[in-house]
Amino acid sequence: MTFYDHEKSRENIINGDVAGDGTASIGISFTNENKRKPLNKSLSANEVEELSNKLPGSVFTKGSSDYEKSRLTWNGTIEQHPSIIVQARSAGDIKAAVDFAIKYNLGISVKATGHGALVPANKNTLLIDTSRMKGILVNSEEKTATFEPGVVAIEFLRATQKYGLAGPTAVSPGVGMTGYTLSGGYGDLPRVFGLGSDNLLSAQVILMDGRYVTVSENENPDIFWAIRGGGGNFAIVTSMTVSLHSVNEVLSGVLTFDINDAHKVISRINVWNKKIPDNMTMSLSFFSKNVAKTASPIITVSLLYFGPASEGDLIVGDLIDGLHPKNNTIKPQTYLSYFENDVEDPGYGFKNYWHGVLIDELTPSVVDILVQTVSEDDSIMMLLFSYYRGGVWSRLPESKTAVSHRNASWLLNGRAFFKGDNNVVSVARKQVATLADKLSPYNKGVPFTYVEYEGQCRLIDVYGEGKLNALKKIKRNYDPDNRLRFNANIPPLI
Repeated sequence: MTFYDHEKSRENIINGDVAGDGTASIGISFTNENKRKPLNKSLSANEVEELSNKLPGSVFTKGSSDYEKSRLTWNGTIEQHPSIIVQARSAGDIKAAVDFAIKYNLGISVKATGHGALVPANKNTLLIDTSRMKGILVNSEEKTATFEPGVVAIEFLRATQKYGLAGPTAVSPGVGMTGYTLSGGYGDLPRVFGLGSDNLLSAQVILMDGRYVTVSENENPDIFWAIRGGGGNFAIVTSMTVSLHSVNEVLSGVLTFDINDAHKVISRINVWNKKIPDNMTMSLSFFSKNVAKTASPIITVSLLYFGPASEGDLIVGDLIDGLHPKNNTIKPQTYLSYFENDVEDPGYGFKNYWHGVLIDELTPSVVDILVQTVSEDDSIMMLLFSYYRGGVWSRLPESKTAVSHRNASWLLNGRAFFKGDNNVVSVARKQVATLADKLSPYNKGVPFTYVEYEGQCRLIDVYGEGKLNALKKIKRNYDPDNRLRFNANIPPLI
């Protein structure tokens, strides 16, 4: 298969023959007490040279500038120092790295964009950096896209929108499509198109015994079921194929309100969102003044209507009637234009601590907590809510994939967000922990993508007992030594 590489304007051929994380967050650390044998190996210079000879120019060790660049993650709180780094440019490179890790009994960590890198790769680990694997092929007739693991949301949309097509993506333009999909693929569009994982048709993966296989509903269906919501626990994806949908012009934009209007705005939303159609999607955000760089905290409501603008105008008008947004950018535009101009990506190197939960209703008492959280003078918090109740994803059976909670209403990602001085870390931890404690009575579950905050004890709340046991059995079958453990880890069943 041939991919067009947008980064280097070259063709990149995937080798069809040969051809991810928990957290340091809030003091929680994912470890695997059930691994079958210790993954502990100090590499000699000869052993490093062995891999370097197979992958010249792509193997980095401590002391090189390439090593320092490749070990960094999007979340600046993560410090990792793996034994060796492979900067993969093809599935063949990944295969060679996996074979080497198996031979020398190393753990494996996988990083593309680094947004999901939350468990530091340690000295007994081989880190595979897939950020250079940017191939993407759009089949406009079949409405599918096949892409490599370095492709991020904005690159995916730029490629698909050329044909008037799109698919579910993360909210942030810089999030990797592969990690996003494996973690469930929530974003803002489950009601419209389903989750990212619901739209996954197949994937090419390398297993932890070195085999290269295809997974789909018809081929290796057990692991295909597991990777749709079970994260990077079972195999390393070298490419995946997803369904696309016809999307050109949308009615979209952002409403901005003063924090003092919080109760009034959310009271209106709580009535309005019960009657909106599937093709209207909404997210709600609270920003402290220190994050928004404004005189006081603000609230934003992001809206997307996938249909005629005249229909969308009536629905939006019903929401804002009697409200007085400080700013209103809602207008007809292409979906790509909305994503490029109205969605901000905070960029690489910011430090993050967060808490992610599902909440049934934004009651007045919940709103009080949210307002107080962002109104403290020293607050560095932003609270990001996506509205999920109803729509396409909720009509799919719970058994379809590893994802659960398809009757959820609101997904909250509450995070402390800062850059620079490490002294702020203690402030961030405290603010996030305080939010988590206050919201605990309203906590209705945890999506896998945020389970790193509360640790393995909450895995049963992510999946339920039946699914969690099934995932642990699949983990035992495909990664019994828990080589892929630098993630929100699902350990193998003993």
